[in-house]
Amino acid sequence: MTTVHTPIGAGNPAPALARVPFRGGFILAAAGPVDQEGARPVPLRPFCEALRLDPDTQARKLKGKPWACPVIMTVQVPGDVQAREMLCIPLRALPMWLATIHPAKVAPEAR
Repeated sequence: MTTVHTPIGAGNPAPALARVPFRGGFILAAAGPVDQEGARPVPLRPFCEALRLDPDTQARKLKGKPWACPVIMTVQVPGDVQAREMLCIPLRALPMWLATIHPAKVAPEAR
């Protein structure tokens, strides 16, 4: 796993998270330019919270998957005044991660 620490200061704010288009809807992902759209970092915690999954358990699971390419980034969440470290996976790995989750583990209202 890679840790990406972005120095935060006058000239270097933390990367912002923004709603980006994904499969007919929107998800929270790192804003700004990326080399390939599939490489865009997507924070894991908002998905885990929406599905009522434990983010720490999912992070441990993803750290052992070579396709997941998890990184820890310092990001600025919309509406939050503080930049925070979050585990992120590339957008291309999101469907694969979701496929590893058994539906019985997901909150009934989120299924």
